[in-house]
Amino acid sequence: MSPVTNQPITKKGQPARGLTTAGRRTWAIVGILLALQAILQVDCARRWTPTHDEYWHLPLGLYAWKTGDLRADPINPPLPRLWAALPLVMTGVSLGEVKFPAADAYAVGDAFQRAHPHDHRELFFRGRLMIIPWGLLGGIIIAAWARTWWGNASGILATLLWCSCPLLLGHGALVSHDLPGTVATLAVLYSTMRIRERPSFWGSALVGVLIGLACLTKFSALILLPMTPMFWLILPGSSSTPRLTWQRQLCGACLALWCWWCVIQLGYLSDSLSGRPALRAWGLSYLLPIGFQAGLTALETVLQAQHPVFLNGQWSLSGFRTYYLFAMLYQLPLGLWCCGGISAWLGWKQHRDQQHLRRILSLWLVIGAVLIPSSLSENQLGFRYVMAAVPLGILFAASAAADWNRAGRWRQLTVRLAAIAALLVLRYHPHHLSYFNELAGGPEAGRYLLVDSNIDWGQDLHALRDYLKQHPSGQPLSLAYFGTESPSTLGLKYDYPPPRNPVPGRYAVSVNLVMGRPYHLRDLNGQQYVANIEDFGYFRFFQPTARIGYSIDVYHLRPTDVARYWAARAGLQQP
Repeated sequence: MSPVTNQPITKKGQPARGLTTAGRRTWAIVGILLALQAILQVDCARRWTPTHDEYWHLPLGLYAWKTGDLRADPINPPLPRLWAALPLVMTGVSLGEVKFPAADAYAVGDAFQRAHPHDHRELFFRGRLMIIPWGLLGGIIIAAWARTWWGNASGILATLLWCSCPLLLGHGALVSHDLPGTVATLAVLYSTMRIRERPSFWGSALVGVLIGLACLTKFSALILLPMTPMFWLILPGSSSTPRLTWQRQLCGACLALWCWWCVIQLGYLSDSLSGRPALRAWGLSYLLPIGFQAGLTALETVLQAQHPVFLNGQWSLSGFRTYYLFAMLYQLPLGLWCCGGISAWLGWKQHRDQQHLRRILSLWLVIGAVLIPSSLSENQLGFRYVMAAVPLGILFAASAAADWNRAGRWRQLTVRLAAIAALLVLRYHPHHLSYFNELAGGPEAGRYLLVDSNIDWGQDLHALRDYLKQHPSGQPLSLAYFGTESPSTLGLKYDYPPPRNPVPGRYAVSVNLVMGRPYHLRDLNGQQYVANIEDFGYFRFFQPTARIGYSIDVYHLRPTDVARYWAARAGLQQP
């Protein structure tokens, strides 16, 4: 038997074709885990309010199908939107009254909600169902990759860690670009790994096509252009891998680059034919589609803009170099961290194994390439921005189960306990978007460490509506909601809370605003309010009467509560 693949060995020293009994059992368990993942994501997709960016992602996909225009929100490539909007196109769903060309993403989102005030969430549910297969594909890839490198047990462990990761679970149920971009990046790297073992002309072309598709999914995938050749060079080949001259490797890279260019041209073909002019901002821009150029220009503008970033109780306009390191520490399950620690220990023991060492280095190359540029950026609004690094971390952690039959009793016991701990994370279902691990104090305490899409992305507005129906009150409602969905279309009648001045009443306030985040509150009924930093921070003084999905707090302030607040303020201000 092969110690790596657990497959029979032929006389020529190669693994026999076909699955062994252990292999079939492995894929059966993988299938069960992925089915569990799909069930959980369907439930989340059904329950959640359209989140902050979803509000325009799905309507923009429908808008692109109907008009061919991709530049109402050019900062995001078209593929996930077009894919998610396909059920709406096929059933003839109306976009609403939108001028062409659309002014911006909000204009398209607003028109779509006005056209569908009663079935808005149902239409998003249809679009979300189209994203769930991306997560299943990612689970299959990571299972196959871990099994190829470290055996059947690692394949099962990798799938379990994938299916129980709240970041991947939550964003896999949303119409957004983060999970599809992550899976597309994973597909590029997995294909490169397989082709590294058996280089071929068609293999190079496939890698180029996949990189093109990844770039049509999320612009951050452009890092694959320089990173994939480096990944190729670090990866170990198999014993049967032919030695390639630098000329052949260069030809393969050029072929991949040409295939990437062709896919990008096809992806933006409808936009290129629309005839809208684009800014020619750099030397070889005429080789790229005008819509692609517009996206890169918009991305550069956004990256240069300042955004309030919150970490460990502090706000900053210049970001934190350790933001994503803390995000990983707080939001990845402790079971995953435990498996990663075991893998690091095994790597230290096997540091003389060149094949194992090169595999680990190739994974950390990708993790570093994703984390370092994002950590230097000022645009740090959520862990989701570096989601592409998480599958590589899972793959590294899955090596804890390598060579399982020869693993010692204590390693087997520790890995099993870590796997159970990872599955226990699912007890927070369906609040995966608000998950923080036990080290961070759980979702209740997470707000004091990270905000924005890490905890509150507007996903619980329908849950708030249901709570208010079940707990009627004669007091009028004051609502400060961090989200783009219109509360008035859900039948909520409300005013905005007074800024920096608590008064008795009934309030519902999003966690981001409780923690002091500035935001532009808006509603389709014409209500508008620009909340400055700490306008609603005074709610941190009060104890909420209810927490809706860890993202919205409900308060009932009595005159005595307000008097106690002002007394505390007066005491703090005394010399």
